[in-house]
Amino acid sequence: MNRLLFFALVCCCLSANAQKLSYGIVIGGNLYNDQSSNSGPNEVFFDSGNDKFITPVFGLYGEYQLVKHMGVKIEGIIHGQEFIKGFSNRDLDEKYKFTFVDINPSFKYDFGEYRSGFYLQLGPKVAFMTKAELEGNDVKNQFKAVHLGGVFGFGWRVLKYVDIQAKADAGLSPFYKDDHSSCKIFNLYLTLNVDVARIFASK
Repeated sequence: MNRLLFFALVCCCLSANAQKLSYGIVIGGNLYNDQSSNSGPNEVFFDSGNDKFITPVFGLYGEYQLVKHMGVKIEGIIHGQEFIKGFSNRDLDEKYKFTFVDINPSFKYDFGEYRSGFYLQLGPKVAFMTKAELEGNDVKNQFKAVHLGGVFGFGWRVLKYVDIQAKADAGLSPFYKDDHSSCKIFNLYLTLNVDVARIFASK
């Protein structure tokens, strides 16, 4: 599934007008936690704990300029997360390991020449859960296959081919299968976006 999503993203990028197109790789880190970590009585929560709440992020992006300062950007990233399950403010000592593939289409506004300076991003995120394990056992049936988020970010082209980008991603729908669950994931991403299209065009 991961390869299929990334392949579709690349195909969409390559079919666009090359002069207004940018595509490349995404690499960085993700700081995360469950937005319901301070749950009340009789409520399930998932805590990232203190051991591993920053994980690596890898992916691809495609970008297309619409007008002078505006464009659209889509990112597809893969990352892992670990949560400790709790109930009624009590740790149950059950460590879950997840892998997600996130698709984030967004509108992008550049304050100067497009793809040359500071910019803002805003858009939705669709997260596909591809792995959920507890002590090596598959427990994906306990969780929702897809959950949604809202993303706001900003970035800066610091080098000819490289952007530094920061994004905040607030969960809009729960990832745990429970009618009364409020378990939504909050993410902070700090990544480098390497403009492979411009590297190829310069040769």
